[in-house]
Amino acid sequence: MKRKLENNICPICLETIQTSETRSVLSCSHQYHDICIHSWLYDNKNCPVCRTTHTGCTRGPLKEQSKETIYHILEMQRSEQIEKKKQIRILEDRIIALEMQCTLFACLINNVMHG
Repeated sequence: MKRKLENNICPICLETIQTSETRSVLSCSHQYHDICIHSWLYDNKNCPVCRTTHTGCTRGPLKEQSKETIYHILEMQRSEQIEKKKQIRILEDRIIALEMQCTLFACLINNVMHG
């Protein structure tokens, strides 16, 4: 028996799965927009809701995703990736700053001890 999502919300993009859209149901019975779960499963091998290892997926007998929906989802994912890259750059800059401070402190300690 398949569990229905409350209000037919896709757990990945948090948007309503319309009856006109293709949905995929994993072996654990969680439902997603077809494009959302296939993008997820490209990088992950488990259900994003219950973390069950993915063993299969069925597609609902519904219409294909509209180009606008696919474009919207891909744009959201691209924006998230850009934001993550920005956060990584900020963390890398902080690491460099901390390394420089450590080097400075090591020099200061060396000067005090051998000064």
